[in-house]
Amino acid sequence: MLSEKNGIMNIRILLLLLAGNIVGKCIGQPATGKVACSEHSDYLLTHVLTPAGPVPPVFDPNGVYPYTSYAETSNRPVLKKYRFVTLENDLLKVTVCPDLGGKVVSMVHKQSGKEVLYVPDVIRQTRILPRFYFVAGGIEVSFPISHSPSQNESVLYRIDSTPGRTYVTCGERELHFGMQWSVEYSLGPADNFLTERVKFYNPGANAYPWSLRYQNCNQWVAELMAFAWGRLPASDAPRALAQDWLRAQGYAATPVKIPSHWLMFAGQFVPLVHVGDHPLDDIHALALHISVPTAIEDFVRREAPQTRRVELCHDERHIVVHRGWEPLGPGCEPLPGDDVIALAP
Repeated sequence: MLSEKNGIMNIRILLLLLAGNIVGKCIGQPATGKVACSEHSDYLLTHVLTPAGPVPPVFDPNGVYPYTSYAETSNRPVLKKYRFVTLENDLLKVTVCPDLGGKVVSMVHKQSGKEVLYVPDVIRQTRILPRFYFVAGGIEVSFPISHSPSQNESVLYRIDSTPGRTYVTCGERELHFGMQWSVEYSLGPADNFLTERVKFYNPGANAYPWSLRYQNCNQWVAELMAFAWGRLPASDAPRALAQDWLRAQGYAATPVKIPSHWLMFAGQFVPLVHVGDHPLDDIHALALHISVPTAIEDFVRREAPQTRRVELCHDERHIVVHRGWEPLGPGCEPLPGDDVIALAP
């Protein structure tokens, strides 16, 4: 009996060791040193939203024009097709959905086989403003405000790779504020974490030069010159530092006259045009101070009188190369002394 029991015990121990060896191989497989990236589509149960109307309402206090507002969610879900991109190494499997605003919908810890995030069985928008557009689960992407109007829109995406890393980048230009954003997810072969990097570009054609909210292309040039000419140090607030230097040097933005209060109001519904960053006194006076090319030219001539200005224009007849601070007139007509390069008919 004793020897039999010992024999059984030995067999049991042997089986446990074998089982442990098998499980160990399934959980902790040898590292391949690579990141796999794949794209696929799948159908998820989705509660369909009911639009508040066929035309996006401009004055809806709970809406964000020009996005459509929604009134309710259907009681019965339907199957809806979504696109997914998966990043995977030996430690993590991460799934991103470009059709839900580029959010991370799943993150699996492969060694334990456990899902890190909350993953709902159904897509159901929740009544959180604006637009009835919050969906529980995952890691949502909300720009430029929390529960953004675009967070469940289909966005563009791109896949890139380098010898040591694979990237999935999702992004768009948000239609209400005009802000361009991209969120980049990346994974390295030995990473046990997901790296996320976000980039914002908030253009404004009529941006106020002393605000950090928007920036037009001319103000970008002015602030770039501030860093170069002022030899400004690295800073966590580079734009504020550049604007302080420009103020100290007497840089003056040009007041642009707005013909009427009606045009001032209507401009708020034009992409890339904003008034929220301008002082109320300027808005009431119908004169918005904006960095324009002539303001930069005046500043450059004062700060660096030896600077030469070169202007090029062309039409179907010729190319004109004009040198001097006097601008070319309309029609691309050369001034005395300009170089003219004829174009072949």
